[in-house]
Amino acid sequence: MVPSKLKQHLYSSHPSCANKDKQYFKRYLEQNKKQKKFMKSAVTVSEKALEASYHVAKLIARQKKPHTVGETLIKPVCMEIVRLMLGPNEVKEVIKVSLSADTVKRRIHDMSRSRYVDIYFRNTD
Repeated sequence: MVPSKLKQHLYSSHPSCANKDKQYFKRYLEQNKKQKKFMKSAVTVSEKALEASYHVAKLIARQKKPHTVGETLIKPVCMEIVRLMLGPNEVKEVIKVSLSADTVKRRIHDMSRSRYVDIYFRNTD
């Protein structure tokens, strides 16, 4: 953008920022980059938790076990294993995996009617 037009835009659209120094904008840019990075990592964890939930639902369905086994047995066992082997901070990540009976039922239903099961299970079969 042409510097004169950029300056005109700053004074007309953002008059409160017009008198700020260059350091202010550099700090603001860095802050936005950090926030963007944080949001990306949060989304990645959510996607991993969703994928893990589908994998566990698949295992429960294959074993023909009740859907409640995810919440009553598998999740507590996983949390205990992670706590003992990796530490209490990592348990917070395991807690994010939803394994309630309704969720397991929904995941199994989604997988059974989905033609694109490979989306959920990349190269696992």
